[in-house]
Amino acid sequence: MTSYRIHPAIGIGRLGNTPRGASEGEGWYIGPERPGVPPGWDAEAHRYRDFRSKDGVFAQGVRFRIFKYSEKGGPVELPLDGSGEVSWIEWKVELANRKAAFFKFWGPLGQGTFYGSPLHWFPFVRRNPHVRLAEREEKLVLSSSASTLRSTERGAVEELANRHAATRSTIQTLGDMRVDAAGRLIVCGGHGHSVFLSDLNAGVAREKSLTSYANNDGWFDDISDGPVSAVLHFADGSTANIDGADGAWFVCAPPDFAPAVPPVRSLWDTLMDVFIRSRGKELSEDPMFLGTHWPDLAMAWESDPRWLKGYRVSFVRDIQPILEAASRIPAVFSTASRPVAHQRLAPEYLGRLGGKRSEDDARRGIFAKLRAPGTRAYDPSEMPLSHGDYLPLEPATGLIKYLVRLATRWPVLPRTLHTISEVQYALLRRWAEGDFEADWDESQSAIDERSPITAVGLDQAALQHGVGGAFFPGIEASWLLVDPRLYARPFRLKRGCVLRSFGATGPIIVRPGFITAQMALPWQADFASCKKTTGVTNLTAVAWWPSQRPDDVLVAAPGAMTSSPRMWAPGIDSIQDDNDRHLKMVETWSEQRFVIEEEGLGLILRDDGGDADDVS
Repeated sequence: MTSYRIHPAIGIGRLGNTPRGASEGEGWYIGPERPGVPPGWDAEAHRYRDFRSKDGVFAQGVRFRIFKYSEKGGPVELPLDGSGEVSWIEWKVELANRKAAFFKFWGPLGQGTFYGSPLHWFPFVRRNPHVRLAEREEKLVLSSSASTLRSTERGAVEELANRHAATRSTIQTLGDMRVDAAGRLIVCGGHGHSVFLSDLNAGVAREKSLTSYANNDGWFDDISDGPVSAVLHFADGSTANIDGADGAWFVCAPPDFAPAVPPVRSLWDTLMDVFIRSRGKELSEDPMFLGTHWPDLAMAWESDPRWLKGYRVSFVRDIQPILEAASRIPAVFSTASRPVAHQRLAPEYLGRLGGKRSEDDARRGIFAKLRAPGTRAYDPSEMPLSHGDYLPLEPATGLIKYLVRLATRWPVLPRTLHTISEVQYALLRRWAEGDFEADWDESQSAIDERSPITAVGLDQAALQHGVGGAFFPGIEASWLLVDPRLYARPFRLKRGCVLRSFGATGPIIVRPGFITAQMALPWQADFASCKKTTGVTNLTAVAWWPSQRPDDVLVAAPGAMTSSPRMWAPGIDSIQDDNDRHLKMVETWSEQRFVIEEEGLGLILRDDGGDADDVS
């Protein structure tokens, strides 16, 4: 039976405030479409493209393609330029921002309290609690109409206009859509605008107050998400709808200011971990994964989750991406011990870790420093040195401090420090014990920019540079996204799925705005606050998401033996007052520089016009 799907299943776009045209490079660029290729990589020029201009930051768009599934084999991309069986296609996109109408973000504690208990009736658990349920959709939700564009409308740009009357003067659109020369859809998100409405802000002390990293009543931004669907019009006059479980989802997130530094645990890693551990059989049954290693990994996990017996662990495919991601962290997050701890992960050491003469002691030494999934102990000497899904507070006053300690002493709390996924950990265990394919080759290219574009590759590439934790709340998405009930099939959101239904707030349902509803409001407040912080039990500096929101850069002259760290955003990170720091990020987010990689220089901090400082 023939069917059609849109890929990537979940596409990640990023805000940009530069004026946009119809063609790539005119204020926007297309996000990753091949696994292992970083955002903004220009395969023709073999370098990173510019991420900003004199007018601001370029938006990252997502290009959606349609693949044909049949019984004859794996999915094949469908020509949309009129040369094949399809005459033309009608694309449809619908975006929304539901942040102001959602619960306050209180970390994963909300999952078992006000998200799932009678506490949801209390006003203090909701953003903008003074707005009645009957009015919340109208007053607090930003949305676009279900905009359409034909594949034949080359050069046209369709604005995804904001229908929320109160914010429309500042947030005019939630994004825009266009088609490329082959009729594929390209979607870009918002422009990075945030606005405060004083008449919705009865509980805040002063105008434009931004005291919270995540929950600020009266504020709105143009982060958004929503479904992407299509109608195929065939040469014989028939049509086919591609929506629901076959459609896709677009998510607009903040910029990735360190595109050359992938997360150690990506959003792809986290979601794949969810499917392997809870719905692994579907990976074997889904034709998208035909000929890939994912079904074998899922079967190995089901039979032996500790040692993955029967699965062939490849250093290049399974291990090297984790180690390389970790090796780049010192360029964007620095402590006194950080460079030393990561020295053995540097590229020049890869032969000792994954080559024919890999060293047992080197592999086991690295594995011994990894924090095991599920670890509750607060030990910043283990990797990764970053916060987890739960941040224990340490109030200053004596009585409150005592009560907090008492309340958190016995319950089993979520992770206080971040870990790699359970599947990643099992793969690394096999590698540490020497049971793997030592297929590292020093002549191999670090970026495989010419590999064919595939359906599963598009899904992986789109999520590979999103952070898979800590979800506090995260950068692109939070812990709501890892609920297996959300998905009709791997990575395909089940539109209309009701996770919970509440009398006081309405249902938590998969609809436009669902993915980003948990995220910080406005996003700049979280981006400003989630710089490296001192640990709760000692003086060790701990990171949040340095692969996208850098903390430091190690600046040195090319060839220098030493380097010195400096703040990535000194004009913001040096501000002590939370309110002032958050407001400063609202004003200046687009002035920050990007950490990229350049041949002969390593990782660099590049400004407009190609000016760069070495950070390797």
